[in-house]
Amino acid sequence: MKKTCLATCPTDRYYLSATKECEPCPYGCKTCTASNNCTACYTSLTFDAATNKCYCDNTNGSFSLSELGRVLCVNCSNGCAVCSNEKECTTCKTSHRLNKFTKGCELLPESGLNSNI
Repeated sequence: MKKTCLATCPTDRYYLSATKECEPCPYGCKTCTASNNCTACYTSLTFDAATNKCYCDNTNGSFSLSELGRVLCVNCSNGCAVCSNEKECTTCKTSHRLNKFTKGCELLPESGLNSNI
């Protein structure tokens, strides 16, 4: 395969001088300057300027899961609005209440009570 010299690397890649090739940015990075330095993220992820990494916004019903160097956005369990992982909900949707023992969300009874167990 014939290699072609580019003036710059494509948006989702960075130039690695050791190999003299354009390498892919870390998963989730729209642009980057190195394998561990994102400068912008794809729309579904949030950019953290302190760490230069992309992550899921845990306030929208999902949480970040790092797997094999990739950041995955995983939905919280049913009825959960904010969670720290798939088993621990910190805030429930309005139709649910938080069980402080199981950290899960339970559907509120028809009475519409909105209290914690």
